[in-house]
Amino acid sequence: MTATFWRRMDTLARHLVPCLSIFTLMLLGVVPLHIPALPAIVPALPLIAVFYWTLYRPDLVPAPAVFAAGLLQDILFGLPLESAPACWSWCMQR
Repeated sequence: MTATFWRRMDTLARHLVPCLSIFTLMLLGVVPLHIPALPAIVPALPLIAVFYWTLYRPDLVPAPAVFAAGLLQDILFGLPLESAPACWSWCMQR
């Protein structure tokens, strides 16, 4: 019984890592670091994570999760809604 429990937990953790990494990088971009001109040179880390995970493990990154992460980024950054999800969905298409 415990072997199947730990096997399920392992599978769940493996499936959550891509989405959690996208959300973590998105939240990392919101943290104010007080470095002058930093937003001008910092790359779009969540977009890089979306591209990476959809390139190497597309089965672990569902489109609704990418869409929700994009909407959350638009809300957190104060961008027009649907700008990040549109870009990220285009990135998922390859």
